Amino acid sequence: MTQNQIGFNTTSSSPFVAPGDVIYFRGTDDRLLRINSDGSDSYAIGGNYTSSSPFAFSDPLEGEWVYFRGTGDELWKVRGDSDGTDLTRIGGNSTSSTPFVTFDATAQEVHVYFQGTDNRLLRVNGDGSGGIQIGTNYTSSSPFVFGDPVDGTEWVYFRGTDHEQLWKVRGDSAGTDLTQIGTNTTSSTPFVTLDASTNEVWVYFQGTDNKLWKVRNDAAGSGLFHIGGNYTRSSPYVSDDGWVYFQGTEIYNEGNEQVYLGKLWTVFNDGTQQSQIGDNYTASTPKVGAVQFVGGQLSRWVYFQEALTNNLMRVSQTENALATGTARPKYYLLTVLYAPPGTGARSPVATSNSLVDYGSSSATGTTTTIADSVKDGLTLQFGTDKDNVGWQFGSSSTTTSSISIQKMETFDIKIPGPAADGIDHNYDAFVLLLNPLLTVAQFPGNNVQVAMGVDGPTMNIQYVYAGWLKGVMPMALGVQQQLDAAGLDHQTDYEQILSTNPFHSGAAAIDTDRFVALPESFAYEPPYSQNDAPWLATYTVQNTTTATKEVTVEYTVGASVSFEISDFLKVGGSVTFTDSNKTATTDTVIESAAVTVGGPSFGYEGATDILVYWDSVYHSFMFTFPTPNPKTVVGKPGREGK
Repeated sequence: MTQNQIGFNTTSSSPFVAPGDVIYFRGTDDRLLRINSDGSDSYAIGGNYTSSSPFAFSDPLEGEWVYFRGTGDELWKVRGDSDGTDLTRIGGNSTSSTPFVTFDATAQEVHVYFQGTDNRLLRVNGDGSGGIQIGTNYTSSSPFVFGDPVDGTEWVYFRGTDHEQLWKVRGDSAGTDLTQIGTNTTSSTPFVTLDASTNEVWVYFQGTDNKLWKVRNDAAGSGLFHIGGNYTRSSPYVSDDGWVYFQGTEIYNEGNEQVYLGKLWTVFNDGTQQSQIGDNYTASTPKVGAVQFVGGQLSRWVYFQEALTNNLMRVSQTENALATGTARPKYYLLTVLYAPPGTGARSPVATSNSLVDYGSSSATGTTTTIADSVKDGLTLQFGTDKDNVGWQFGSSSTTTSSISIQKMETFDIKIPGPAADGIDHNYDAFVLLLNPLLTVAQFPGNNVQVAMGVDGPTMNIQYVYAGWLKGVMPMALGVQQQLDAAGLDHQTDYEQILSTNPFHSGAAAIDTDRFVALPESFAYEPPYSQNDAPWLATYTVQNTTTATKEVTVEYTVGASVSFEISDFLKVGGSVTFTDSNKTATTDTVIESAAVTVGGPSFGYEGATDILVYWDSVYHSFMFTFPTPNPKTVVGKPGREGK
C-alpha cells in the first residue's frame, strides 16, 4: 500500500477528483486550488476563494469549467487554469453548498443544480439563463443528479428540509414525479449509482441515525439494507464496481481529549470484504480515482482529508481479483530482422561479408497489445511479468493497454547476408519466443489485468528464416523440432508469421508510414576483376526520424487458456497480438546499428546503390534497391538482384 500527502497541501473539505485523477479542492485558507494526483502542476485558480468543495465539469460545448461557492455564497464558474480565466457569476445566484452540474444532450444545455441560500432546490443553465425552482421543493444539502437508465431524463435526489426525508424528483419547474423513497430520512447528500448487472438504481445514504444504508430508488423503498452494520458521519462514495467508501463514526483519543473523527473505511455493497484503508482517519467523504497500475498492481487511489491534520492525502488500494488464470500462446514475435545484401559464389571469398550488428545502441523489438483479443466492454490493463536474458519487458509510454518488449543494451544480435548477389528476403529472420505466458486476472468493474512473461525460468527463443517458413529451403532439424514442440501449425502459423514481413515474397511496394527512408545510401559494386575480392565497407546507420502516423501489424496465435478466465477472450483458444509504432508517434527514436556491406561478385549487373529504411514497428533496418531498377529481377521468391 502506497500513501502520501499530495504536494504538501491541506484542505478544508472533501476533494473533487476529475478525469485523469486531477484534484480540485478547497485549501484550509479557502483558496480554490488544483493539483495532479502525483503532486505536479499545482496552482491556485486565479485569486478565487470557496466556502465548500468545488465541482469540475467538462461539457461538450465549452470544455472544462470549475463551479464553486464563493466565500460570500455567490455561485461562480471559472476555467481551471492558473489565471482563473472567464470567471463568471452564474445568473446572480447564491448557494449554501457545492453545486452539481450535468449536460442535457437533448436540449444541448449545461444544467447547474444547487441549494439556494434560502434552501430552495434550484436549477440554472450554465450561462445563467433559464433559472427555475424545481417544484416547490427545499433541500438541506447539495442535491445529487442521476440520469434515468431507461429514458435518460434527469432525476434530482435530495434531502428535504421537513424531517430530512429522502426524496427524488424530475429536474423540471413543475417538480414532476416527486417521490419520497420509502420512509427514509438522511443527514446528508445521497449518492446514486446503477447496478449494471441488474439494471437497478440504488441510493446510498447516511441515515439520520448515522447508519450506512442503501435502497432501491422506488416509492416503496424496496431492498433497504444496512450495509455491513456500519455507521457513517458523512455522505458515502460508491465506485462503479460496487465498493462503498465512507467516513466512520469512531472516536479518536488524542491524549486525554476525545476527538469525534471517523476511520477511512471501504466495504463491498453487499456488506462483505470490509477493511480500514491503512490506519487512516478522514474528516469528510473520501473520493476515488480511476483504476490504474500503481507499483505494478492494479489499484486505485483513494483521496481524503486527513482527520487530524487536514492534509490532502492519497492512498492506493489494490484491487481483489474475481478470477485468475493463464493463457499460453504458441509463440510471440519479438522482432523482424531484415538481411543485408549478399555476395555471390563467384567471389574468391566464397561467402558473404555483409552483416548487420544490432548492438548496444539498438533496441529492436516492438510495442504490443492484446486489446483486440479482449471482449467488448472489458477494460484491459496490460503489464509485464519480468525481464529475461537479452530482452527487456517494460510498460508502454503512451498507454496502459500495451507493453514494450525490446532487446537489452547488453545483448548483441548479428544477422549476416546471403552467399548470393543481391537482396534475398528469404534470409530475413523472425525472432520467436516459444514459451510466452499471459497471467490474467479479472476484477470488478469489467477490468482485466494481463501480465506478459514466460513459461519457465528462461526464454526459449528461435531465429527462423523466411525461406524456411516458405519451404524454399528445408528448416534446420533442431529448429523444426522446437517449433513442432510448441505446437506451431506448418500452414496457419507459418503464414501468420510471414504476414508481418511484407517483403517475404520479394520486392514489394514500401509502406512509407511503417518504413521510414533514411538518408544513408550504400555503394554496392562488383570488384575490378574476377580474381579480386569484393568491396567491403562498414557504416553506422542511425534513425533519428519521428514517425507521425500510427501503423499496426496484427497476427493471431492459438493458445491454451485456463477455464477460470476463458470468457475474457473474443475467440476462445486464440490470442491476437497487435504490434505498433505507437511509442514513435510521440517521441523521436534515435537508434543505430553497425552495417558491414560486402559488395557483389564479379560480373554483377544489378543496381549499385542500396537504400535503407527504418521499420518503425519492429525497430530494425530494411535494405532495398532503388525503384524502378531495370537490372533488378526477382529470382527465387523473396530475392532481389542478379
